[in-house]
Amino acid sequence: MAATHVFTAPHVTDEFRPDRTQVVILYSQSAVAFTLLGIVALIALVIVYFYPTIVAYNRRHTNKEALFVLNLLLGWSIIGWAVALTWAVKKVER
Repeated sequence: MAATHVFTAPHVTDEFRPDRTQVVILYSQSAVAFTLLGIVALIALVIVYFYPTIVAYNRRHTNKEALFVLNLLLGWSIIGWAVALTWAVKKVER
């Protein structure tokens, strides 16, 4: 007859078991932190994405609306974003 061995978990006492409210509070705090981090990251990405448009508006570029449309539609590609940035920093003749 083969011997069977049963693995058991170590005994957990009540003094080391976290209370359900403590677990919920820790979970909600981490959820809030991740949400805030996500919002900050999203804002940073939008600022970087529309940086050529921000530069054009600050420099009072004559074609700032066209540059915004270019940035909006082609800014997702590196080339489109670079063209928009180059156009935004180009010397404006008035």
